[in-house]
Amino acid sequence: MQELLERKNGLHRSILTVDDDPIARELLGAMLGDLYKIVCAQDGLEAMDIIKREYHTLSLVLLDLHMPKLDGFTLLKKLHADNELRRTPVIVLTSEKGSEVQCLQNGAADFITKPFDAPEIIRARVERSIELAEDSVIIHETERDSLTGLFNKDFFFEYGKKIVRMNGHNAMDAIVIDINRFRIINELYGRAYGDLLLKKIGSCVHQAVQEYGGLACRSDSNSFFMYIPHDNDITKLIEQFIKKTQRAVGDDKISLRIGVFSDAGDPLDMELHFDRAALACRKLNNTYSTCYNLYNSELHDKELFHEKLINDMDKALEEKQFRVYYQPKYNITGDTPVLSSAEALIRWFHPDHGMISPGVFIPLFENNGLIHKLDRFVWDQAAGQIREWKDRFGITLPISVNVSRVDMFDPTLGEELTEIVANNGITAA
Repeated sequence: MQELLERKNGLHRSILTVDDDPIARELLGAMLGDLYKIVCAQDGLEAMDIIKREYHTLSLVLLDLHMPKLDGFTLLKKLHADNELRRTPVIVLTSEKGSEVQCLQNGAADFITKPFDAPEIIRARVERSIELAEDSVIIHETERDSLTGLFNKDFFFEYGKKIVRMNGHNAMDAIVIDINRFRIINELYGRAYGDLLLKKIGSCVHQAVQEYGGLACRSDSNSFFMYIPHDNDITKLIEQFIKKTQRAVGDDKISLRIGVFSDAGDPLDMELHFDRAALACRKLNNTYSTCYNLYNSELHDKELFHEKLINDMDKALEEKQFRVYYQPKYNITGDTPVLSSAEALIRWFHPDHGMISPGVFIPLFENNGLIHKLDRFVWDQAAGQIREWKDRFGITLPISVNVSRVDMFDPTLGEELTEIVANNGITAA
């Protein structure tokens, strides 16, 4: 990119003139040599060698059509078919008006007629072609992920919305692809291996959208999005993609998670399609029986239910919808079992949904950080129960409580437990 900007500012611009006529080459050199570095080739084969070797620094090719060994038409086609070489603009040198359409179809940027026009006209055409090509390359570079060559996320959504606006609502399938344990892979094998892995998977994604249609992007460090025309047999397509990717990666330690929102005419916008595909992908966390998951209405209803529980949690604590039960523990080493302690168990009695299992709400609160509020409630209830039993029965019965991973990383955990013990009139012993 820096090299391109330098060339755009007037530094290091070079032009290749390809013509078997030495007089034509000399005339072009005289017209342009004060502004550009001029490189010459006498035929298409020589020109192709120069372009392949120096395309990073070439700003323009001036190409005659009729030459020995390799003619201009064939050279133009070869350049146009190559993803790298086609970025260098080509101005065709011709006296044949009828060849212009064919040349444009094969990627020519402009024409200079023979015999040559006035120098100022040729210079203006050359400058304009170079400027347009360099602006196009700069735009291309900023809209693409530099590592994989796929769109970046912002351009991906802009182009996707434009496609929808232009074509009406043609059904599209949204696919989210994540690399399992990518951070660990980077740490174990190094960033160079991680980058190579991303390139390989990015290449498979690019090939998939070329085959199926649509567009794709690298959405963040280890995620890719594909937006493709709706396929009624999307599972078969995904399975084929997985097999191709596994062959390309060539490492059975690498696995993917793929979430799919299959759209059979859903009026939702593009972002919501990918929100739902991402949800389907997240549901595969810690799942090893399958590597892809299709979004469905059941998943949607479950997500809405979980969101409602999250929103209701604070109110539930205020209204004491959570209740703590105590499962007794007995010492059975002697002849008669002796009550020795208890374990605190929590249940949620929701006003709309009845009794909710802790297997539903505890993982949910652990994932979004709310578990600390619930744990503190249970600890306080358990400490109060120890105090009540001591006052009523004259005994101190220990109660074990759960401490989540979130709590263990809280630097104030010791202070909180000490405060709870003090507030309930019991001792740490």
